[in-house]
Amino acid sequence: MVLKKILVIRFSSFGDIVQASAINSAVKKRYPEVELIWLTKKAFEPLLFADPNVDKVKSLESFRGTISIFRWIKSQKFDFVYDA
Repeated sequence: MVLKKILVIRFSSFGDIVQASAINSAVKKRYPEVELIWLTKKAFEPLLFADPNVDKVKSLESFRGTISIFRWIKSQKFDFVYDA
């Protein structure tokens, strides 16, 4: 299986983000060419931007509601979406 684009979703606490971000290096090690994108709260963006394995971070607050989030996810054509 060739993965090109993966989305990781995690909105809750700092500790949960830290634990879930452990997958970043494992994903990049197994699939070095994959684009790894996180969807999280704006408050956690700096933590994820600091990880060299994360290619992009999208904040929950940049959307107008749940429907716009689902539309964005669908439009991005992710190969895999992981709700951490």
